[in-house]
Amino acid sequence: MPQSGGFNQPLPDCCESNESPNAVNIDENPDQLESNSASANAGDECSSLPAMGPYDLGALRTSFSSGALSDQDKYKVLKQFDQPQGYRFPAVSEGGQLRRFQASWFVNYPWLAYSKSENGGYCACCMAFASSIRTGGKFGALVESPLTKFKKALETLASHEKTEYHKDSYAKMVAFLESASKGQSVVSQLNTLHAAHIQKNRLVLKSIISAVEFCGRQGIALRGHRDDAKYLEDTDLNPGNYQALLKFRCGAGDTVLAEHLSKCAKNATYRSKTTQNDIIDILGGMITEKVVAEVNEAKIFSVISDEVQDVASIEQITFVLRSNIEK
Repeated sequence: MPQSGGFNQPLPDCCESNESPNAVNIDENPDQLESNSASANAGDECSSLPAMGPYDLGALRTSFSSGALSDQDKYKVLKQFDQPQGYRFPAVSEGGQLRRFQASWFVNYPWLAYSKSENGGYCACCMAFASSIRTGGKFGALVESPLTKFKKALETLASHEKTEYHKDSYAKMVAFLESASKGQSVVSQLNTLHAAHIQKNRLVLKSIISAVEFCGRQGIALRGHRDDAKYLEDTDLNPGNYQALLKFRCGAGDTVLAEHLSKCAKNATYRSKTTQNDIIDILGGMITEKVVAEVNEAKIFSVISDEVQDVASIEQITFVLRSNIEK
């Protein structure tokens, strides 16, 4: 029966580099990993795995969690984990219906591996690297246990792909495979990916802060009565000027912001009223510092203040500063 598996997807742009003329193709000669990769261990000559895959991650779960696999074995597993094609997956009963693991899931989730011993799915990159990224806590299905509930499998896979530990594990796997195939340092590759991740997050924040700043400069109210996340996708409601401006930016070509809002976790959109208030407070502090600096430079200045009660019977005080600044 035909088989295919292992991670063979194109590497991200930040990982692409020209092949060194002295680099060894480890797909053709895995035994040369030790002498050509900075990540290999000196004691990996005797592999505990069969020479060829595909490898069942369910059977190797204990080896992964205990750290018993050498870098050479880990490389072989990540390149040849089981993704069977043309295989009739065993059916399980869920809610009175028979359901099966689907080979089509491998297309959208290339990190997904099938375990024949447990009739379930595992995340290959998280199996290999998640425990080194986050200590304590539980990872749940796809890492500590197989995905065996197939009714909502697509929801589980999509949710798992958005977790921070999966993103970090995926980046670490890409760096590991890249370094193993080109003889480069894992640390160097991770630093490159980490720097690219930071730069992308800064671009996202820049777009979000620009939207808040625009509303403030133009004296436009940011929020209305329907600003919560559950109303954002309802086209019949007006979520407010700020949310509409973010949507406009995405439609006008801000691809970084659009990708972030479409793929990020629900608790990491940075478009909530809490984030808006934080940004407003920071911008207000910057404006205050600038005004104070200008007043301190002035030779003469005056202060006028007044207060009034608002509709909530809270006293609101206003300061007016006048200064003579030579420019």
